[in-house]
Amino acid sequence: MNENILHPKFGQPLIFRNVVYQTLNEISEILADTYSHFSSDSNYDSNFLQLEQSVENVPTVFPDPPTPDPHHYNHPITVNEVLYTIRRCSTSTAPGYDQITSLMLRNLHSNAIVHFTDVLNYIFSTSTFFFQYGN
Repeated sequence: MNENILHPKFGQPLIFRNVVYQTLNEISEILADTYSHFSSDSNYDSNFLQLEQSVENVPTVFPDPPTPDPHHYNHPITVNEVLYTIRRCSTSTAPGYDQITSLMLRNLHSNAIVHFTDVLNYIFSTSTFFFQYGN
């Protein structure tokens, strides 16, 4: 794709200070300039800048080994959670993009549920998806 043409998925051109920016390069530049301006030291008083400098000079020490994550939503999905979710699915809805119905999921063998749980955990832990929706 030509980087100077606004891709249709990105919607409307950017209007900033009564100037229309239409290409990806123009939009990227104006966003970078704006971010640079707002994050500039000139926007902060000297007391804050001194505090910032002193805090940034303190090295961050990570525990070894890392402490367990207290947030349950970061833990691997369990088979029981998958079973619970499948049982809560409505049986009167149409299948999704993959054409799998909730009734099909409800009738899966317990070994298949274990493997399905493993696949879900793999997807979430590696951010790997096997196919793209919407293509």
